[in-house]
Amino acid sequence: MTRVVVVAAAAFAAAAVLTPLAMVVATRTGVVDRPGPLKSQSAAVPYLGGVAVFLASLIGAALRHPMVIVALAGATVLGVLDDRLDVPAVLRLLGQVAIG
Repeated sequence: MTRVVVVAAAAFAAAAVLTPLAMVVATRTGVVDRPGPLKSQSAAVPYLGGVAVFLASLIGAALRHPMVIVALAGATVLGVLDDRLDVPAVLRLLGQVAIG
C-alpha cells in the first residue's frame, strides 16, 4: 500500500471512531439542533461532527500540509461557535472569508 492510502485509511478509521463519540459529547452537553417549526426533524440532532472530522483530518494534514491545520482549526472553531451560539449569517460569512 502506498503511504497516501495508509494515511487516508487511518483518517477514515479515526473519523469512524470519533464521530459517535462527538455525538455522545454533543448530546450530554446540549449542543444539539432541537426540533422547531422550521425544522424537519422530530428529535434533537447532535452537532459537533465537524470536530470529529477535524481531528481525523489532522492525521493527513499534519503529515502532508501542516499549514492547513490553521485554516481547519479556524473553521472548526467557527462551526462550534455557530452550533453553540447561533452566530448571525453575516458574522459567519466574515469569519469564513477571513479563514479562507
